Amino acid sequence: MVSKAMTRPEDEIVPWLPTPIRSRLKAFRETEDFKNRSRQNSINKRTGPKAGTVHAAGSISAEQTARKMVIRDNKIPTAAELFEQIHTRKKGNEKVLCDKRTKFVWDEYQRLKLNASHSGVEVNDDALFLQAAGGVNSKGLVYGLGNQTQAYYERVGPSTQSSSSTPIAYAPSMYAQIVSHLQKSEEQLNATREELTRTKEEVKQTKDVIARIESRFGSSSS
Repeated sequence: MVSKAMTRPEDEIVPWLPTPIRSRLKAFRETEDFKNRSRQNSINKRTGPKAGTVHAAGSISAEQTARKMVIRDNKIPTAAELFEQIHTRKKGNEKVLCDKRTKFVWDEYQRLKLNASHSGVEVNDDALFLQAAGGVNSKGLVYGLGNQTQAYYERVGPSTQSSSSTPIAYAPSMYAQIVSHLQKSEEQLNATREELTRTKEEVKQTKDVIARIESRFGSSSS
């Protein structure tokens, strides 16, 4: 997904990733912090525990599922969208969650999202899902996201814990925040384009009306 975009020639356009954002992501991926996380992510891919997690993607990894969603939707999925894609299956004409735990997480996410919308305060969607999923576990994974956890969340605060029972704080990663901001900007741009199109059409219609009036006025005076 992003890794493939980073390997493309700099003059090649990536439709879903504008050049300025691509440059920032490329610079971020060169930092030692990102490289360390990448190495840990590689370990997680090989050892990523599936115990207690039922999903409908078969042998397809979360990363592969996310990549397919990007191709299908032409945008990077949120953590919740990826979770839903991985853990739902078709039952007749309906989509159902795979087990009780995934249903609990999904219902909790929907509840938090509804509360946030009623409060009128804008909240990062990935942050809501992180809370619904119970945070990041001791192995650095979010339930239901597997090896894609680090694509959405990063550790915040000290890297050491005072005790084994002290939770490590995580928040939406810089990458996830950039993507979220990018997608919101794209939505605003599309809305502006639609408004501009409507305005142009209204101007055209007004000009047509004026032209007809002038034509009639000219005909009656001659």
